[in-house]
Amino acid sequence: MAKSCSLLSVIIVAVFCSKVKEKSLKLKYNKVWIGAIACAGLYCFNYFKDNKENDEKTLTILGLIFLLASLIGDGFLPDLQAEIKSLYKPSAMDMYYHINLSTFLIAFAYSICSLQFIDIFIFLRDYQSICWDLLFLSFLNAIGQLVIYQMIKSFKQHVPSFVIATRKCFTVVVNILYFNHSINALQIAGIFIVFFAIML
Repeated sequence: MAKSCSLLSVIIVAVFCSKVKEKSLKLKYNKVWIGAIACAGLYCFNYFKDNKENDEKTLTILGLIFLLASLIGDGFLPDLQAEIKSLYKPSAMDMYYHINLSTFLIAFAYSICSLQFIDIFIFLRDYQSICWDLLFLSFLNAIGQLVIYQMIKSFKQHVPSFVIATRKCFTVVVNILYFNHSINALQIAGIFIVFFAIML
């Protein structure tokens, strides 16, 4: 539930801790209230579920530390991207290439050091039909990333986070309608609050 509200950490960092010098990329204080309203809607939707299957899960100090670190990272990453955009003016393809190259190298090195590449190779050898699914998923992922990087290039740093939150809301609504999930009035109110904040 807290990760769904990472939008607020993005806005707080952009308003209070931003290193971006370019005035057109600076956020005004009213964006904090809009982010808070969106997070209140997300919180309302998640908290008032009828079937609380995750209630038995306990919170640990280490889990809270990781969650806090993740939210801080979520907050500072878009601001860092805005600073890079302001200083170097990279294209969407430049951002896509460098991020994916770095991610590939780190993941590849980790798979070799942990010997997981052997398990991956054996799995792909035994289930060759999944290779087409992975290829198709990679293609769709590439398109999605390019859209996000184009938004980072074209708009202020909080816009991609709002778009991602909106996409999650639409996915939830489509799933509710398609799979006929039951939701209560408070969850419906949460969905409307999120869309209201996005329209603001």
